[in-house]
Formats: sequence, structure tokens, C-alpha cells
Amino acid sequence: MEKEIFDRVQEKLIVPFKSKWGSKVFTYKGLLKCANCKASIIGEDRFRQRLNKEPKYHIYYHCTRQIDHNCKEPYISEEELERSLLKLINFMYIAHPQELVLTDKIQKGLEEFKRMREALFLQQDINPNSKVWDIRDYSKYILANKNAEEKRELFNLFQFPLFIQNSTITSLRAH
Repeated sequence: MEKEIFDRVQEKLIVPFKSKWGSKVFTYKGLLKCANCKASIIGEDRFRQRLNKEPKYHIYYHCTRQIDHNCKEPYISEEELERSLLKLINFMYIAHPQELVLTDKIQKGLEEFKRMREALFLQQDINPNSKVWDIRDYSKYILANKNAEEKRELFNLFQFPLFIQNSTITSLRAH
């Protein structure tokens, strides 16, 4: 009986493997600040348990609360963050296109994207000039298909600091 109890206790004491703090790479870490308290925004991953299904993996970004321990800025999922980034790029493209800075890397990627789209359209007998492709389309393509480094590069479109406020990316500047 004692051996059985001992074995059950040992099973309960097994702790799941945890990676070393700081060893995980989050795509948007270090690119944004909290609008409420100006602390950094960091990434955190979670497995959300679902009823009768496998857990679902999510990445969330949130304020570190290093400046204001009671900061109320809500968490934002990586998907929401990317949708918010696209909205900001769209807004800036329409309202302030002169403030979007195309780095050499982005410019080359945009040109390659346009060539690729043109070739695809020609294969399908579609006039490639029927739609003008711009940085908004390229940004959607990057966020859907590219790696973390290329996604991070999109933040170089902005020459001003970006913040998270109410789960939305903002510049805190008057537009």
C-alpha cells in the first residue's frame, strides 16, 4: 500500500518541461510599447484547452507592467495584432502616404511580389494591369506567407514609435 501511494505522489510531482526564460522568439517582441504606461510589449505563448479537442496554440502580446504594475492594457493575440498592423498600413497609405518609408528590403520585396503576381495573372489569361498592386497588398502577402524577419521588416515602414492601445496599434500622434 505504501509503495502504491509513493508512486502516485511521484506521478503528481512530475512537472512538464519548461523552456528557459527568454529563449523563445516572438515575432513582434521589442517593436511596440504600451500606450498607457510606455512599458515594453512582450510575447507569451499559451495552449488553450478545448472541450473534446486538442489544445490550440496561441501567441499573445501584452504590457510587461514594469512601469505601472496596475496597467490595464488588455492582451492582444498575434492574429489581432497583424490585423491591426494592416489597418494602420492601410490608413497611412490613404491619409499620409508620404510618411510610409519603403526600405530597400521592402522595395525589393514589393517589386518581386509585383513580378510574381504579373506572371501568375498572365498564366491565367488575366490582364496584370487590371489591378494596381501596392504596399497594402504586399503587407498582406508578407503577414500570410513570410517568416518572422520579413514580418518585422514591415515595422520599418514607420519612422515613429508604435504603441498598443485598447488592443490596437497606434502611433499616439495626431493625424
